[in-house]
Amino acid sequence: MKVGAFTIAEVLITLGIIGVVAAMTLPALITRNQNKALEASLKKNYSIILQAFDMYQADNGYRLKASDVNTIGCKNTKMCLKTRIPSYFKILRDCVYGGNVSTACIPYKGNDNIDDESNSKIYKSFNNTKISNLSYFDDGQFVLSDGSLILIENQQV
Repeated sequence: MKVGAFTIAEVLITLGIIGVVAAMTLPALITRNQNKALEASLKKNYSIILQAFDMYQADNGYRLKASDVNTIGCKNTKMCLKTRIPSYFKILRDCVYGGNVSTACIPYKGNDNIDDESNSKIYKSFNNTKISNLSYFDDGQFVLSDGSLILIENQQV
């Protein structure tokens, strides 16, 4: 009576083929999973910021815009948004603004010669490109209770 069985060579070849297929497909699956997580995080943070501006509008009767800073009585127009909006977030750490090297989450070269180039290697945009000008983050910075970093740039209109 003959019993059908696989030889050790056949089993090893099959496992090798499975390993090669797994090695080719796993990076694509991991990247897709990371992209989905990033997309979900961006949507959540967008929602948090939108809710903060909606609550500001409900409390004050108007939507806060960069062009309104002169009409709402801000002494420092550059820091107007930073003084008005943080109370609508759950803030863990207030980093003040990027020009204050001792408290800034992301300091920039504008003050005390912080090395903009080395920070640009650390901080990248959501699509993994290097941020070339960190001075855009100088009008306000704070960390939310969920770990999100909010950076404010109030460009004058």
